[in-house]
Amino acid sequence: TTEIYTLSLHDALPIWQLRGVQVLLIAAYRDVEVDPDSPLAAARGELARLGRSIALGGLSVAEIEMLLAATIPGHHRPGLAAQVHRQSSGNPLFVGEVARLLGSDQTWHELPAGVRDVIASRLARFPPACRQLLCDAAVLGTAVELAELEALCGLDRAELLALLTEPLAARILRYDPERADRFEFTHALVRQGALDLLTPVQRAALHGRAGRALETARGGHLEPYLARLASHFVQAAVLGDAAVDTETVVSYCLAAGEQAHRCRAYEEAAHFLGHAARLLEQTRATPQRVCELLVELGEAQWRAGQAQQSILTHRRALTLARDVDDKFTYP
Repeated sequence: TTEIYTLSLHDALPIWQLRGVQVLLIAAYRDVEVDPDSPLAAARGELARLGRSIALGGLSVAEIEMLLAATIPGHHRPGLAAQVHRQSSGNPLFVGEVARLLGSDQTWHELPAGVRDVIASRLARFPPACRQLLCDAAVLGTAVELAELEALCGLDRAELLALLTEPLAARILRYDPERADRFEFTHALVRQGALDLLTPVQRAALHGRAGRALETARGGHLEPYLARLASHFVQAAVLGDAAVDTETVVSYCLAAGEQAHRCRAYEEAAHFLGHAARLLEQTRATPQRVCELLVELGEAQWRAGQAQQSILTHRRALTLARDVDDKFTYP
């Protein structure tokens, strides 16, 4: 529709006839969607000589705050504008959709439907193999190293770079300016949109494969990647990937939790130890093992400022310890 309108304007009113005429013409477009051979590209060049181009970026936190205040009566949630900005990078469509949801007393926990549809439409333009590559990359994270994606996709470097050509040109992805072997999604919303293309079963399988790919790509040097490994395997287990061994998930959660505890990242430690405890309880592990883990989890929660959760966890550990003691036969 945009290109048809541009052609009609160009044919009906040649640009050179605008000289000396007081006309204000405003044209908005996405530069990443204008091919060099597009009629819009030619019209843009002619208009640029007569006017000026203004590159529009995302809204700032202050601007989002103003929009929310104007859209939501009685808006006074501290930090909401900053949260929306972190999630959207100030994308006006996203901000507007979130404001509409909140203004109608709805909750916001995922991509608004309007934003999700726009992103899905952009991704649909890529060939199936390219879309699958974007989904694989999205599971790995916002920033992705080529070695990890190679291990996950089973492609060699040349095949991988060939598939990356289109999303890089469309600015869905961009290379990390500091590392030539790493790229990142240009927008967190696009990554989330790629994840939304996957069913829970597909996402579970991909997380399991991503964990194994990370093990392969990093060889025996896994210490810096324990949190990522634990996260992938936990997601695979939670979403129902039967190929993931529960003991492997628990092992990585314990390692990541203990590492976080040593670094005084107590909230992260509680997160991973909590997953390990739930998995052990589901697999009917020995009560003594579960009890010891619950004590460790309760300590991490206490240090993280989660006092109520810590008390409940220690009570569970105490109840379990009493049950173990009751079943123990003393000589």
